[in-house]
Amino acid sequence: NKDTAVIVGKDFIVPGFDKQLVGIKKGGVKEFSLPYPKDFHMKNLAGKMVEFKVAIKDVFDREMPELNDEFAKGFGVKKIEELRENIKKSIREQKEQERSQQDERTMLEKVISKTQFGDLPEILVESETRNMLHELEQTVQSRGGKFEDYLTSLGKSRDQLTLDMLPEAVKRVKISLLVREVSQAEKIKVSPEEIDKQLQDMKKTHKDNKETMAQLNTPEYVDYLNNVLTIQKVVEKLKEWNIVK
Repeated sequence: NKDTAVIVGKDFIVPGFDKQLVGIKKGGVKEFSLPYPKDFHMKNLAGKMVEFKVAIKDVFDREMPELNDEFAKGFGVKKIEELRENIKKSIREQKEQERSQQDERTMLEKVISKTQFGDLPEILVESETRNMLHELEQTVQSRGGKFEDYLTSLGKSRDQLTLDMLPEAVKRVKISLLVREVSQAEKIKVSPEEIDKQLQDMKKTHKDNKETMAQLNTPEYVDYLNNVLTIQKVVEKLKEWNIVK
């Protein structure tokens, strides 16, 4: 990553990253290795030791503002008590979302483990693996890195990384097939109105991005959106059947 601010005392990328920077002055460079958490969301990185090289461009002190009504006005509220309540609500909602996502992952893994699948079409697994590799490459590039450097840091070739992704790709294909079967069996469909509403919301969000707007207007994206919304509906139905609230 380029021009990234790291706050000492808070985890960044992986636990312990910030502590490695303590004592380095402006202009200093440090190389070190740290393990990614075993539950890291990118399975190909989870539990792996990764090398980092950090160049310190500047060092700043943090000055904390006084927590009063004047400070609260900067967040669109009149009183500090209201701001505190908004923050508490936001944290509760975030924790609830994280718990819900974890429940979904656990549920889907248990459901596919109890579902009998025939031989998975090789072309589906290969396609999903390519998609996962593309997603990872886009993520690395969006953070200012080069994918080849990323592969070097892992000590793997593109083909080796592709092999590492196969188990997760197989799992994704199984989930996709399961969702399709459930949607057909339960006649779960997304209405044109639901698709249009989602599309209009996205157009409002990305109205200043010509590239994204052009993509949103393609039939392929409408098909993709229909897929995503159908998956959401099926997952909600599976949660209703399998998760005790």
